Amino acid sequence: RNFGTNYFLKVDRYDVNTFDAVPAQPLPVTLSNTWSVDYRTSSGTVLVSGMTLAGNGNVLVVVGSTQDSGGPFEINDGNDMDGWIMKLDPTSGQLSTDGRSSTRLDSVNKKDDLILNVCNDRFDHDAFYVVGASSGKIKSLPDDQQPPEGSVHAYVAKIGLNSLGAEWLRHFTMTIPGGGAVNGEG
Repeated sequence: RNFGTNYFLKVDRYDVNTFDAVPAQPLPVTLSNTWSVDYRTSSGTVLVSGMTLAGNGNVLVVVGSTQDSGGPFEINDGNDMDGWIMKLDPTSGQLSTDGRSSTRLDSVNKKDDLILNVCNDRFDHDAFYVVGASSGKIKSLPDDQQPPEGSVHAYVAKIGLNSLGAEWLRHFTMTIPGGGAVNGEG
């Protein structure tokens, strides 16, 4: 599921206008564009994976992955895919001014780390969840517990809305008898 286009992320907000139907009359336009914003990288592809409203509907959280840097996508100090999280004001499309407005998710050894989707937490309005896949080393695990080199593992994380830091992070790794790379599907 790749949405967006090369070089930038475009977000449009539309309102649904309701009208009374009049027989034998064409229907008026039912959608009206209320705002449109572009967020650009310096030259790479922006993949959008999902969006959700969080913080009692006061923050639009947009997530995805990119290899590039620039603007709210921050800096990629490798040549790998990194996940990104961006918080927007749903009334204007501008970056949120409440706490940190964007962040990048990357592994210790600069391997591909993708964010594949996002959902809100209906009980904790100050957090949301992301799911994804990574082929990198996990920061919180010692070397002898790391997934086999070259494998892809799934993860889920609870992210604090204000800090955009992980409140908790769980990786799902697999091993096969005799070792070797195992690829999970996200």
